[in-house]
Amino acid sequence: MQYISLYPTRIEDCYRFFYDNLDLWGNTQERKDAAIITIRNGLANLSLVGIPEVSLAATLVELTS
Repeated sequence: MQYISLYPTRIEDCYRFFYDNLDLWGNTQERKDAAIITIRNGLANLSLVGIPEVSLAATLVELTS
């Protein structure tokens, strides 16, 4: 989060990292599919949330649970 505070234009890079490393979120195709949807929802919500870090944190919580 500190990185995002310093470089707010890089938040999309975090979502790209999440997508490029789908294996972090699960081994099965079902878990990877769910991770893709979670990542997409997080990106879609970026413009709706006043603080992008909140959207990123929520996406991380969803990916890890």
